[in-house]
Amino acid sequence: MYFYTLRVTISISCIITLLCVVSSAICYMNICLKLRIHHATVHNQQANMARKGIPINVERYRKTVLNALWVQSTLFVCYLPCGILTVKSLFTGVDLKSDPAWHATLCLVFFNSSLNPFLYCWKMKEIRHAVKTFTRKCCCFRS
Repeated sequence: MYFYTLRVTISISCIITLLCVVSSAICYMNICLKLRIHHATVHNQQANMARKGIPINVERYRKTVLNALWVQSTLFVCYLPCGILTVKSLFTGVDLKSDPAWHATLCLVFFNSSLNPFLYCWKMKEIRHAVKTFTRKCCCFRS
């Protein structure tokens, strides 16, 4: 479609991206609401499941969801300015290739890819531990 008409391609890309962001946000809100409901009844469930021998770790699930929400929020913040400029250019017809703001927002989009590994290491204990172990092994081989 890019070769046919750029305007239609960008419009469809914006619509699809918006749908993905909205559906992702709805899913996270739904998960968080369910976790709140379960948090109120978790003590009774854990006591019942412990008697049956089935462990439930709602707190770990909650932490995993919140970590994923951090990554999703960072993605949203980094991509939002680029999306706003793209939609603005659709309505005004301005060419973004020469716009310095466009280049700055693209740098922010690329920065998101560099930021993700640090977010994972900061928020997830298992990944942080694996990185520390890997770093120690690499340092030992060099000496």
